[in-house]
Amino acid sequence: MHVLVQSHMSQTNQHTTLKPITVVAKTDCYELLFNAETNRIYFTILGFWKNGDVVPDLLSDLNKALAITQKGFTLLADLSAMVTHPQQLNSLHIQLQKNISDAGLSCGAYVEPTDKIANFQIEQTIKTSQINLKRFGSLHEAEEWLN
Repeated sequence: MHVLVQSHMSQTNQHTTLKPITVVAKTDCYELLFNAETNRIYFTILGFWKNGDVVPDLLSDLNKALAITQKGFTLLADLSAMVTHPQQLNSLHIQLQKNISDAGLSCGAYVEPTDKIANFQIEQTIKTSQINLKRFGSLHEAEEWLN
């Protein structure tokens, strides 16, 4: 599904140009969007995930997004609304990050969670997966760096 959106991350009003965005997946727990013009995946984690059962299609949804990228794509992950996830989900986060890296990620940026423990979790999974991601405090800063 293609849509025109004013802002690829709906909770911000910082972007004013219309861009064609492919909505790969939108659930209560996450959003996966793709912008073909910039060859960029937008991944937003929303809130608390009790376990992997609340995100049963996440890996397949990510693979759908990766299938439409070109080698050298970028990633903007908005983790600001992420709440600490149970330890059992760390392996899922690491697998997601490895899949993204293996698919040809050029570089990525993420907006750090406001939850301090979630922030620590993300830093640890990034270290383990060795994905090329840089941390930012806002979507605007992250997007500017990627551009």
